Amino acid sequence: MEKKKQFYPKQHTMLNRAISYILVFAMVFTMGAFSQLDGVIAKAAEKLTSPVIEQNEDGTYNVTLNYKDETGEAASVELMGTLPGASWNIGESVKMEKGADNVWSATIKNVGQGQSFEYKFVLNGKDWIQDPLNAGEKNGNSTVILPGLAAGALRVTKGKETELPKLALLKADGTAETVTASYSLKDTSLAGQVTISNGKITVSEDYAQDTVVLAASYEDKTTEVTVSIVKAADITLKFYYHRQDAAYDGWNLYMWDVDQTGSIDGGQYDFAAAEDGSVAATVAVRTGAGSLGYIVRHSTPGNEWESKDVESDRFIDLMGVVSGTISLYVESGVEDVKCVYGDDVVIAPTVKSAVYDENNHTITVEMTEELKADDSLNTAFKVSAYGDEAVVSEVKAAGNKVYTICLAKELDLSKQYKVIYDGREQQIQMPVYYETKEFEDKYTYTGNDLGATWTKEKTTFRVWSPEAEAVVVNLYKSGTEGTDDLIDTLTMAKDVNGTWTAEKAGDLNGTYYTYTVTREGKEVKDICDPYARTTGVNGKRAMVIDLNTTNPTGWESDSNPHEGESITDQIIYEGHIRDLTIDEKSGVSEANKGKFLGLTEDKAKAVNHMKELGISYLHILPMYDFGSVDETGKGSQYNWGYDPVNYNVPEGSYSTNPSDGAVRVKELKQMVQSLHNNDISVVMDVVYNHVYNANEFCINKLVPKYFSRYGKDGKLYEDSGCGNDTASERSMVRKYIVDSVCYWADEYHIDGFRFDLVGLLDVDTVNEIVAEVHKKHPGVMFYGEGWSMANDEVTGKYTMATQVNSKQTPGFAYFNDSIRDTLKGHVFNDTAPGFISGEEGDEEKIAKNFLGAADWCSSPSQTINYASCHDNHTLIDRIANSRPDASKEDLIRMNNLAAAVYIMAEGVPFMQAGEEFLRSKVNEDGSFNHNSYNAGDTVNAIQWGNLEETANADVFNYYKGLIAFRKAHGALRLSNAEDVAKTVSVVDGLDKNVVALDIKGGINGETAKEMFVIFNANTSSASVSLPDGEWSVCINDKAAGTDALETIKNGKATVAPISAMALVRTGTVAPQETKVGTKIKDKNSNGIYRVTKTGKNGTVEYQKPLSQKATVTIPKTIKADGKTYKVTSIAANAFKNSKKLTKAVIGSNVTKIGKNAFYGCKNLKNIVINTTKLKKATVGAKAFKGTPAKAVVKVPKGKLKTYKKILQAKGLNKKATVK
Repeated sequence: MEKKKQFYPKQHTMLNRAISYILVFAMVFTMGAFSQLDGVIAKAAEKLTSPVIEQNEDGTYNVTLNYKDETGEAASVELMGTLPGASWNIGESVKMEKGADNVWSATIKNVGQGQSFEYKFVLNGKDWIQDPLNAGEKNGNSTVILPGLAAGALRVTKGKETELPKLALLKADGTAETVTASYSLKDTSLAGQVTISNGKITVSEDYAQDTVVLAASYEDKTTEVTVSIVKAADITLKFYYHRQDAAYDGWNLYMWDVDQTGSIDGGQYDFAAAEDGSVAATVAVRTGAGSLGYIVRHSTPGNEWESKDVESDRFIDLMGVVSGTISLYVESGVEDVKCVYGDDVVIAPTVKSAVYDENNHTITVEMTEELKADDSLNTAFKVSAYGDEAVVSEVKAAGNKVYTICLAKELDLSKQYKVIYDGREQQIQMPVYYETKEFEDKYTYTGNDLGATWTKEKTTFRVWSPEAEAVVVNLYKSGTEGTDDLIDTLTMAKDVNGTWTAEKAGDLNGTYYTYTVTREGKEVKDICDPYARTTGVNGKRAMVIDLNTTNPTGWESDSNPHEGESITDQIIYEGHIRDLTIDEKSGVSEANKGKFLGLTEDKAKAVNHMKELGISYLHILPMYDFGSVDETGKGSQYNWGYDPVNYNVPEGSYSTNPSDGAVRVKELKQMVQSLHNNDISVVMDVVYNHVYNANEFCINKLVPKYFSRYGKDGKLYEDSGCGNDTASERSMVRKYIVDSVCYWADEYHIDGFRFDLVGLLDVDTVNEIVAEVHKKHPGVMFYGEGWSMANDEVTGKYTMATQVNSKQTPGFAYFNDSIRDTLKGHVFNDTAPGFISGEEGDEEKIAKNFLGAADWCSSPSQTINYASCHDNHTLIDRIANSRPDASKEDLIRMNNLAAAVYIMAEGVPFMQAGEEFLRSKVNEDGSFNHNSYNAGDTVNAIQWGNLEETANADVFNYYKGLIAFRKAHGALRLSNAEDVAKTVSVVDGLDKNVVALDIKGGINGETAKEMFVIFNANTSSASVSLPDGEWSVCINDKAAGTDALETIKNGKATVAPISAMALVRTGTVAPQETKVGTKIKDKNSNGIYRVTKTGKNGTVEYQKPLSQKATVTIPKTIKADGKTYKVTSIAANAFKNSKKLTKAVIGSNVTKIGKNAFYGCKNLKNIVINTTKLKKATVGAKAFKGTPAKAVVKVPKGKLKTYKKILQAKGLNKKATVK
């Protein structure tokens, strides 16, 4: 008879204990004296429980569920849920049987240990209830927990020593921990063929079976682990590579496993000399391979991807190949490859694809070959997942190598199943469980404490990994991957919404850490925290950090120098940190060339150049942690960085010490602060649409395939062209992106974000980003590439943040490819001319784009106007490509004409760094480089010495003048389409290739009565009639600026060939009414003000300083737009925590000082109050708290006693002198 151990769930132990006490009590006393107690005892002893769990001798369990029908009205009771044999479909689950006393029961036998299940009862086919006898609950269902060891799948290659996995130990309370089990062979007769030693297993080459069963034990727990046995690499690929020049140095083969079958390790394979004079690389491939990708590339010591033999990727499909040698003959420069199968190649039927239909509970399988249609077909396939082998009821041949596997019950969508044929596996394409309401509701975490939360007393870790069985934090001394310096491991506890937490007492600042996750019995080790704030070298280990220690002096008072301005007031300048600072004439010290700190040096040419040019925002190419540069300095040292690894971590190669996680954080902050102090705001280029490597990305390792989009064929979507696309529509992906952008704005004071390929993100995510950031930082600017790139499957379900959907993202601007391509020629034909280089018929497009009204655009605030950026050719190179016949003088004219159009156009002007002095990117062979993402410093570095050449200096001065002209004229910087429509009109009846615009004054601070702008793309002069009046020419073919170059009175303007002209007519302009809330910058007082009252007696509030200075004077009045405003108040937090402020003079019109206005100004030793209008009620709380004891406050006569009392009540140090 089978020996069984019976126990009750934890929630019933108190009841059982009470029953025992009653029985003992009864035995102590005489039966006669307590005869009335007999009935009570008997009744208690018969108390019904559910579930009743019995453990069998083999470690499995029998589970009995009981339901007592107190009313007697139940005609049927069905057990629903996840227990074996059960389902959530009424009528298809386990029917419970009625016994005595209206008790309904069902017993599930031989259930594996180490599992938990959810269930409910359905009464009479309609009424769902939880088990009234079971207090265990999860997700609104009753629970069954079967303690024990959970074993995952393990595949072992013959002849290869393989580490045996750790197991998950599920406890009775539902918690789990990862344990190291002891293993032995269940069948000891196999000891000669299967060896287990030191936690590793080796299977001999002559082992004949497909599996071997191991006995695993931990303390008093035992279980069985079935190991799949596969052959060693039986396929050999030989790649023969031939070059006519026989120059093979640096050439190698790069391969990857497209279908992720584990058939190759991937990476670089080196060539060796072959017998025929070519070279050859040999690649061993394990059986079960699908598609393999390969590239022949040229590598140099600093750049693994210096060039490719051909641009396109190549592939070989090994589906069905079991063994043998395949030779591939690659001829340099030729895309087609000759493929020869050897005589030893064996091909066997293999599952090509498998798709699950959840409605019919079937799997459609496509094979590489037809199978024999006989009785063996029904047993030919196995369907299994970790801890679950599905029952195949029937297999039907559907024709054309397609078969339908019919299942006895539905599959669990939360598991990843495989279909196995003849020992060869194929993943089944399941419905996307992550996108179900069930998953979203259950696992969406809304807290703000993901990552490592540091305090001096303790650090709390929280990570999201809802499908994990166990998670461990590994604490390390250093941040270098592979270094054997483990300090401690922390077992994490499962918490809410799929998160896991752990705490460690003490100050962990500077300690590095990773996560190890156990899933389906397998460990995934050393995963970097997605919410890492910094890392060690190459971003492999996260670091716990006290971010306050990384703040440079004065950081708390650092702010955007262009806060409060309209997006259309800005000039954006795009640069790469290394490009800007690496040149020998960059003015940067040798130690800081190519680093964040290079842009902090006083002599940095880039910074001084930008200031002189007049730009307001520096758009910096990616500076988060990216994967294509080796931070140790050994490998590639140049890349644009559009390959994210750790989104919330600064790139280590731009720091002076990438091995110390704190250094990169502090140095990036120093760079931002220095740029702010130089009146330059910072835009960060962010790439949330794809990652460097989807399989290796931290979130996809914590939650497989969650972060990335996959097609119905199970393969990654790669509409980005970068191998993968981000699934922004999923709740925890959206949260991650929103959290990330907010973090950069909060922690690093980033003033704007440029989104790479934002058209691959959905509009809901983009709008949430803008809304959340603007809650704290309303002036932050957002723009990106709104190209329509997502496939129909995605766009059919989600609305993407593209140009054509711009009305749905009103706070987000998009690059205007219309003005770009119209000016210089289409981007995908680099020799085609544009308006500036001779293309005819584009006048209407130029005019429309000038109005900020490209076909997709409804507001100038949403259009980023440009002629060149880091992508494709520089402007001068692109023009030269399309006009190789043109003289250098004409090429420069075309360049300047393009600049005149997009800089003066309504919208936001944007330029590539160096465009303003004819930056060119030239390859070694003299051709122009159109995609220099990894071309190195020789091609990419901005050569500052070129500014010394007269022609380049002239172009620079022309750009500087264009920018100055735009800044001087508010009518060129309108922020909405309505204002443009009533201000700018297109002039009709002009010659071909000539565009003119008439611009009225009296709007947006425009002081000119009228402006007239003309663009002449002809190679001859153009004559254009002007409205009556005297006109000052400020821009012509030779110069640009705000001063008059000449005056025209005769009513006609003659515009030189291939040039622009801008004219200004002065006169009386109707006064403009400024709106309440309008921000005003006053450089005279170094302040930003907000209009609080309009009209004749207008007033403003002092908001904060333009830049941090030791002395501030709040004036009586300021002037703006020809009006005078009284300064009547100082805003809350205006100077809060300023360490630089030593003296403050408060003007005589101030009646109100906001709370915390001078809070924490510990160096503010001199305060002069000229106003007599302050009252206790008009001075905010803590307005002067934290000012030093040695402070001296000078107040007006007659106010000493009153003001002293008010000031001390509002926080002034009582030791301060008031006189």
